[in-house]
Amino acid sequence: MEPFTQISPQRVAKITVIMVAILIVLSLIFPKKGISILGKTFHFVQFADVIENYENNFKAEDWVANRLDSLEGEFDKLENLSNELKGQKALEIANADSTRIFFPNAERDALDDFFESLTRIPETKEQVRIIHYGDSQIEEDRISSYLRREFQAKFGGGGLGIVSARPIGGSMSASHAYSNNWKRYTAFSLTGEPIDNRRYGAYGITCKYVGNVSDKNFPQVEEDTTAKDNVEAEEPFEFMDKNRGYVTLRPNDKNNPKLFEYDRVRVFLGNVQENIKLNVVTDKGQFQENISAGLDYKDYTFAFNESPSNVSVTFSGGSSPEVYGISLESSWGVVLDNIAMRGSDGSVFVKFQQNLAKSMFSDLNPKLIILQYGGNAMPVISSEKVAKSYGKQLTNSINFIRKYCPNVSILFIGPADMCKTVNGQLQTYPMMETMIKELKNVCTENNVAFFSMYDAMGGKNSMIQWVKEGWAVSDYIHFNRKGAEKMSEILFKYIMLEYELFLIKTGRSK
Repeated sequence: MEPFTQISPQRVAKITVIMVAILIVLSLIFPKKGISILGKTFHFVQFADVIENYENNFKAEDWVANRLDSLEGEFDKLENLSNELKGQKALEIANADSTRIFFPNAERDALDDFFESLTRIPETKEQVRIIHYGDSQIEEDRISSYLRREFQAKFGGGGLGIVSARPIGGSMSASHAYSNNWKRYTAFSLTGEPIDNRRYGAYGITCKYVGNVSDKNFPQVEEDTTAKDNVEAEEPFEFMDKNRGYVTLRPNDKNNPKLFEYDRVRVFLGNVQENIKLNVVTDKGQFQENISAGLDYKDYTFAFNESPSNVSVTFSGGSSPEVYGISLESSWGVVLDNIAMRGSDGSVFVKFQQNLAKSMFSDLNPKLIILQYGGNAMPVISSEKVAKSYGKQLTNSINFIRKYCPNVSILFIGPADMCKTVNGQLQTYPMMETMIKELKNVCTENNVAFFSMYDAMGGKNSMIQWVKEGWAVSDYIHFNRKGAEKMSEILFKYIMLEYELFLIKTGRSK
């Protein structure tokens, strides 16, 4: 046996340098599309990708902290300026910051009507409704719950907003119990069947109960035994008690005390085929409505002097009406609805039956509509042409909303960074920045404000770092609750920056 030969450190270093050099040369000369051998394509890591990934290997926590710190000091530099110069300088600063909310024009006025309604709340005690539509990124009330909490703390208001009788998933803001005979119909179809008459209300979801439920589970309704003087006898209300359903709601997010401060319950329903009884049962009292067949649509409102801890809405009759939503809300201040449409790309609004949508939007009277879409379209965006086609679909949705909410402000939130394996390497979807560019074009053409979650979280390949930080799940698409809160904090601060700018532009005090 030959004696063991010791290799010197200098020789190891020399071999390592040579090997690295060979790998770099291979990465530079190897075709980016790969080489096909016997029907199989082989790829080699590109040197440019390695360098780019190294440069983007930032810590998500540091990025977010720096982003929030810079937002905090954005207006400090304006303090010593006169009011006249302050407005001009504030606009210059805002328009020079590419990470801020994007506006179609230099005046940054696409959200001014919404901001104006916020300033009126202390004087008029009006309700300012925000409807947050989105895809699965906002399920569980993610992002919406933070915005609701901060808006209600700053401007007043309370309550959960509208929820579906049979929800798509759980919520971090409320416990939601319902009888097991509810059937859900949705315009976005992945989480419910479509309905032939397209009567989805303004939220894309209709629920109907089928059959009966046991008395054991049905919330108890007490008979009204109060004597009624000098009241003409009412005609007896006849109905068949063969179909019944219920929904019980209880706010439970202790982080938002305003969630428990609501003074009314609203039930949105229509297409009543047979007489039904509608009861609202709470620990602060109960209400009953006898609803005759033939009603096409109505918003029933039940007001309380004191906020109930929970609410049960019960229905009974020959057949189920269409139930478009149940809302726990304050009569004034900010109310925010979370409308998560799993699988939707935002093009579904044109599927809504127009007369019904018009009536419901009129009742809701939203001041701000947030559209958060793009993630479900991203996998099929293969070219700029496909991106523009998707942009046209979003334009149709915006036009539909504007038709029935002509004075509403709209904020479009683009998708977060999304990663997939490309040539054996985890990286951002190749057409992501093309998508962001097209979304900005759509917003410019339609006077819609635009917020890029992709840029706000760090841009290309940033989702990889958010997953490492424990702020997103391993599909490299969705935030978890902690990550959603971080993104929500950035978003809310951006909105408040624009609100402060609005106050400066209109000569109001900060």
